[in-house]
Amino acid sequence: MDTQVDIKDIMIAIQAIDAASERGAFKGPEMEIIGATRNKLEALSKQAAEQAAEKEKEEKPKSAEVKKIVKEQ
Repeated sequence: MDTQVDIKDIMIAIQAIDAASERGAFKGPEMEIIGATRNKLEALSKQAAEQAAEKEKEEKPKSAEVKKIVKEQ
């Protein structure tokens, strides 16, 4: 069993919270903590997406450099 959590898992949790909220699954007093947790998950997912985009941006020049070196040889 895979126990690692990735960005897809976080997005599923956000969607589950949204669906449960729309269906009235939470009582009023519960909404504050659930909403705060949802917002933290959403911020985390955005941060992870930004980091992934930045990493991809950094890796592209490296792969171009490798192709240039290989081509020169």
